Amino acid sequence: MEELARELRSSVGIATNVLGELGGAGLVTEKDGLYRYEPSNTELRGVVEEVAEAYAKFPVATVQAILGTPKESAQLFADAFRIKKD
Repeated sequence: MEELARELRSSVGIATNVLGELGGAGLVTEKDGLYRYEPSNTELRGVVEEVAEAYAKFPVATVQAILGTPKESAQLFADAFRIKKD
């Protein structure tokens, strides 16, 4: 856990809490103190892949959508896919 905290420039407590939340959300599994990305179902895996694709194309808008308030997040995410006229 110390290595992960160091890589993330975070504390062991925060890294532990985040991994617990990711596990609770069905995104990671833990075995013998090692954590692995492993979505609990295909629907969740698909959502993660869609977010990764959006981030690859629109990183700022994706981060804003994730971190914003629910109403702002939905609008920002929708705006990221708008086709702009030149």
